[in-house]
Amino acid sequence: MITKKLPIVLLITLFVGCTSDNGHEGKSDTSITFSESLNEKLIVPMVTTENVRIFGFRHYDYCGIEDPIGLNEVQNYTFKELLDKAKENDGAAQYRLGVMYDIGYQVAENDHDALYWYWRAAENGYSPAQFLFGMRAMQGTHVKKNLSISVSWLEAAHLEGHPCATTQLARLYLTGSGVDSDPEYALTLLKQSETYDHNSFYYQAKIHLNGMGVEKNRAKADELFIRAGQSGHITAQFLNGNRYQLDNDLENAKYWYERGSAGHATAKYQLGLILIKEKASEEDYLKGIALLEESSELGFAPASYYLGTMIVKKENKTEKDIADSLKWFQVAANQGHFRGMNFIGHYYAEGKGVEQSYGTALVWYLKSLQVDNSDSNKYALDQLASTLSKLPMGVIDDGTQSYENSSLITPVKKLGYEVVYILERGDGWEKIYSENEDIIVFIKQGIAY
Repeated sequence: MITKKLPIVLLITLFVGCTSDNGHEGKSDTSITFSESLNEKLIVPMVTTENVRIFGFRHYDYCGIEDPIGLNEVQNYTFKELLDKAKENDGAAQYRLGVMYDIGYQVAENDHDALYWYWRAAENGYSPAQFLFGMRAMQGTHVKKNLSISVSWLEAAHLEGHPCATTQLARLYLTGSGVDSDPEYALTLLKQSETYDHNSFYYQAKIHLNGMGVEKNRAKADELFIRAGQSGHITAQFLNGNRYQLDNDLENAKYWYERGSAGHATAKYQLGLILIKEKASEEDYLKGIALLEESSELGFAPASYYLGTMIVKKENKTEKDIADSLKWFQVAANQGHFRGMNFIGHYYAEGKGVEQSYGTALVWYLKSLQVDNSDSNKYALDQLASTLSKLPMGVIDDGTQSYENSSLITPVKKLGYEVVYILERGDGWEKIYSENEDIIVFIKQGIAY
């Protein structure tokens, strides 16, 4: 187990140029408050596999305690006060000075100077700075990703008593990332941090659920997921809701999805679906739709797609309904949803809400097959063949290409803004190329490659 702090020489490889004391004050902007400068950096988490808490920094802090890196304390100081203390080798002041540079509070935003002062603070044994470097080296944020260095800094912060560093160090020992795998030691570390960091309960639950260094114990895992959820772990709250939903206990499912919906796109989606399908009241129904829209805004493609299909299922659809459904399918397609792409292809093939364009329809079916070419996407294959059969074809010999047992075939005219070519046909194969989208797909006996 690594017990020493990272040597300075290793940091030099990470932060080229961070070798001088940049103590200039920069230009103060009193028109921007601390909260405003912080909120400008705030990033809303997308669908998460772990609880990602973001505290204004342009890096992710995996921590379950409030303000684990001391952001709120910064507003209690002036830049000059911190600079004077930092020059006297005060680790806390050096760290807070780095925060000011990082978020542009009372000084011009400067990544280089922020990293420099963080480094000085970490070398002085200030655990929030050591934790920060450990996480940045783990994630490759503003520094080169290096798990061995991450272990070194997290170990140093752990020895200084930083609970979140203890939890994240446990994760690395659990997965064998940057260090030899040691689930038993990981569990020991997690028990040390559970009082302060709700992530600890979550990772302990995963250990018992998957039997990592211990016997599998679903009951113990469920108990720990509940404790993690009660402590505020968003992903645990979602998993609790999902478990209750699978058991058809919708009241408990709604309770946990509600708790997790604050920052978890899938929790918003699942709660929204329950409220829409139950339709206990008009208020609940509208709340369900709002939750799906929020989930879509967080990048969750199934939510975008479902909003589109809700409109498609309406009777007596208006032109606005068709346009609205196309909008949601476009969002879903941009988020990688192959069925959303199929709907767009269908709309172009049929001229629904858009000018009819077989060429554009082909492009969307090809995009869909790039995402999923399995049997679950047979619709795209069928529509591809159907749309191809509608294209007016003519044989063209360009004088440069030669194909065995085949000819170069292309549409006689441009259809829509895309030009789609069938480059080769022979032995049951078709090779299709979209000029503008640079998409190639091979079709033979109903299989796309």
